[in-house]
Amino acid sequence: MNEFVFTRVIHVLAVVLWIGGVAMVTTVLLPAIRAPASDEEKLPLFERIESRFSLQAKVTTLLTGLSGFYMLHVLDAWSRYAEPRFWWIHAMTLVWVIFTLILFVMEPLFMHRWVRNNASHNPARTFAKLQLMHVILLLVSLVTIAGAVAGSHGFLVLVREPPTYNPSRRTSSSAVIVAPLKPLASWSARNLAALTMSSGVAQVETSASGR
Repeated sequence: MNEFVFTRVIHVLAVVLWIGGVAMVTTVLLPAIRAPASDEEKLPLFERIESRFSLQAKVTTLLTGLSGFYMLHVLDAWSRYAEPRFWWIHAMTLVWVIFTLILFVMEPLFMHRWVRNNASHNPARTFAKLQLMHVILLLVSLVTIAGAVAGSHGFLVLVREPPTYNPSRRTSSSAVIVAPLKPLASWSARNLAALTMSSGVAQVETSASGR
């Protein structure tokens, strides 16, 4: 297994753990927190779950970014950011940037404080907003993953790649010109031979009559 294959394996595993964790929180844990728990229990339960998942999300997000940019470097594919047909690379990068900002910047600076302050006054509304935010992030992530898989196999391409020059499949202009001339050349050769023979016979007859 070479370095590139190993990096791709790490990249896929990190994405599975990262977005899979987001899906688990969005579709299972947050609804479970909102439903039966009392208002006093919702915030402590959420903070315990969030603190455990936060470490996993940070590690997998870092691995995803490092492995993804490393593959772009190995392939020398940075120019794909300037091509609209590789829109799914832009989408993957955007999703990664959003989650990185949330995990490493927004949560430590103010999101934890915002959740704690709002949950103490109106827990139902606060956790409804949190679940809505997670649903949006999950949907964007899933669309991006689907686009990346389809785009890497040639589907969902906005602008088709121009056809490449293939010398083995191109007929040369000389072949195009010469091919129709072959029957003409053959016909000319036969008639020239016939004319030559006729001329020779005529010369023989003339010399014979002169004698």
